[in-house]
Amino acid sequence: MIETLSEVEVHDLLDRQVVGRLGCHHDGFTYVVPVIYARLDDAIVFYTTEGLKVELLRANPSVCFEIDEYDELGGWQSVIIQGTASEVSGDDAKAVLSALAERFARRRAERSTGEGQRPRAEGRAPVAVSIAIEALTGRKVAREAYTRA
Repeated sequence: MIETLSEVEVHDLLDRQVVGRLGCHHDGFTYVVPVIYARLDDAIVFYTTEGLKVELLRANPSVCFEIDEYDELGGWQSVIIQGTASEVSGDDAKAVLSALAERFARRRAERSTGEGQRPRAEGRAPVAVSIAIEALTGRKVAREAYTRA
C-alpha cells in the first residue's frame, strides 16, 4: 500500500540522498537530468555549468525535482518537489557553494586520494541554481520480510 511520508520522513530523505533528478520543460521538449544537490533554507540548490539544462531553466523556470530510495525488500520512498528555479550570484552563489561543500566535506575526506573524480567542465561558465519549493509531496511503500510456513 502506498503511504504518505511525514514531514520528518521527507526531510530525512532529502538530507540522506545525494542525487536528485531535475525535470525541465520548454516548447514541447522535456529534459530530466541528475544533479548533486543540497538543501539551503527552504530551497534545493546545486551548481552546474552552462548547457542545455541552464538554457531550459532560463526559458521556463518552472521545474520538478525528484529523489528516491529503494531497499532490498522492494520498498521505496520518493519525494517530488514543484518549484521555480533561479540563477543566483554574488553572496547567494557563495552560500550555495558553501552548502554543497559542507554537505560533502566528509565524502571528500574519505576520497582524499583524488581517484575517480570526473573531469571539470572546462570552458563552460559555472551557474549556481536555487529552486524555491512551492509544493512538496512524499510517498512510500514498505515491504516486510516474510517466511513461508
